[in-house]
Amino acid sequence: MLKLKPNPTFTASVSIPIPGSDPAKVSLVFKHMNRPEFEAFMRGEAAAERSDLDTVMAIVVGWSGVESEFSRDAMRDLLDNYHGAGRAISERYAMELVLGKQGN
Repeated sequence: MLKLKPNPTFTASVSIPIPGSDPAKVSLVFKHMNRPEFEAFMRGEAAAERSDLDTVMAIVVGWSGVESEFSRDAMRDLLDNYHGAGRAISERYAMELVLGKQGN
């Protein structure tokens, strides 16, 4: 049965690009946003001025498959060392909110 109020968090696998290697699969726990919240988050001056770290920390609340416990400092390390991580995380989040898990 479809719930009109979704769970406050959801988990999705994100492929983090690694230079010279296959992507690493990381399981992230994302914070759910309804449509008005998501649209406000993605648009406007605040979105343009927000750093990658602030953007990711606003949507991610936990992880597994990473050698360190989830924290702001650990996320900063991930984003600083894997240049495509911020984009991969943000795109996966948006895709999950809009499309969810697409299966057969």
